[in-house]
Amino acid sequence: GFAPFMTMRACEQLRTFICYPNLNVNVVGGMGGLSASTEGVTHMGLEDIGITRSFPNMIVTAPADGESAYVIGRALYEHVGPTYMKIFKGAVYKVFDRNTYKFEIGKANLMREGTDVTIIANGPMVALSLEACDILAGQRVNARLLEMPCVKPIDREAIIAAAKETGLIVTAEDHQLYCGLGSAVTEVVCDEYPVRVVRMGVKDTFAESGDHYELLEKYGLGTDSIVKTVLDAVQNKK
Repeated sequence: GFAPFMTMRACEQLRTFICYPNLNVNVVGGMGGLSASTEGVTHMGLEDIGITRSFPNMIVTAPADGESAYVIGRALYEHVGPTYMKIFKGAVYKVFDRNTYKFEIGKANLMREGTDVTIIANGPMVALSLEACDILAGQRVNARLLEMPCVKPIDREAIIAAAKETGLIVTAEDHQLYCGLGSAVTEVVCDEYPVRVVRMGVKDTFAESGDHYELLEKYGLGTDSIVKTVLDAVQNKK
């Protein structure tokens, strides 16, 4: 069903009747993030990760494209227990090939090596972050890129290594700035190895209707915004 209805209208049912008895139920929330586009605020799933990751027993994922969603969906089907997968309406940029894509619950995928900064992204922000890494390389910024398809449990080891080895993290997600991927990463960093974390998300506002990728641009989540955010953060780090 639609992400906001699956996680908000059915919130009590998810928490009390699925997660509490630890039932083997797979929930897929469509129209994730700003991808509801012309359907408007009522159908935009910008709070779903924050809601679902607060429930004990729940596995929470956000694939980058259709190919990875296929692989992740198969893995969640094999898992015994409650799961939530956030997917997006309409076409998104293809990033992976389902025949080679690797997914393990609680693990990140290293997509680019880097020493100056680590970008951690999921959903459609992965493709945009890849573009940003190419632009940043031309400006002599060596950016590591981690795809974080599993927000809960999150890959603590990969995050701690990024903090230690690059000293700076930028998170990018198609979700409200609060309670999502950026918050999860920040929690790990604060607990284990404090460094600066710059979070990119929808900044505590209800979005207007429009094309998905145009909305990402409008709300500061496009490729150019990622590049600018990383450049500013790296400059401040120096």
